[in-house]
Amino acid sequence: MIELKTIWTISKYTFIELMKSRVIYNTLFLGFGLICISYIAAEFAYGVPQKVALDFGMGALSLSACGIALFLGGPLIKNEVESRTIQMILSRPVKRESFIFGRVLGMSLLLALNVSVLGLMTTSVYFFMGGEFQSLLIWTILFSLLESIILLNVVVLFSMFTTTTLSVIYTIIILILGHNIINSLELEMVKANSFLEGIIKTYSFIFPDLTKLNIKDFLLYDNSLSVSYLLKSTSYGLLYSGVILVITAWVFGRKDLE
Repeated sequence: MIELKTIWTISKYTFIELMKSRVIYNTLFLGFGLICISYIAAEFAYGVPQKVALDFGMGALSLSACGIALFLGGPLIKNEVESRTIQMILSRPVKRESFIFGRVLGMSLLLALNVSVLGLMTTSVYFFMGGEFQSLLIWTILFSLLESIILLNVVVLFSMFTTTTLSVIYTIIILILGHNIINSLELEMVKANSFLEGIIKTYSFIFPDLTKLNIKDFLLYDNSLSVSYLLKSTSYGLLYSGVILVITAWVFGRKDLE
């Protein structure tokens, strides 16, 4: 119970600290800009302006969440170590694992706030233009949050081994491959080469398969997905994030901070 209280305290102060960086103001600015762009773009769409607005909105929401996760997550732990403020925190005493859990939880709360604000603005424009409610709206917003939390955990893990810049670059590569690597299994060249196919399948087992969380096309065109698929994808996102977080905590617990 004491450790849970410590984790919550660290997460709360992390959230407040990140809020002071004025990220949420940039989110609001992006949201209002998104509303204007969506409205203008929808004016040139014949018959489906609400889908154009939804497409723009969900794309911007995902891009914003991933950007915040990458560029604020990279230095999330690194700055504490380099400024040596980590020494004061751990001397209270606070376990290293609790510190990692608290920092990541605080950052995740900021991502949740960001996604909620942009999600509310996007759906408001969508409904204003005549769109109808569908459950995939909620799932798409949730999956955007899960994707950003996965990237947050990955970039924090990379920051344990390398510089902030390189950890962000590596995670961007993971992001790009995560949305495209599975599609490469459908290529005839890959199907004909069992060794290459095995490498790709091994990669998708170790690194995040972000196609599981990309359901925007279903939202825009199919309007349906099985509940079992949605629950499995949610479980995958939560489990993958949890495993990476535990690995990060284990690595940080054995890291030389001198």
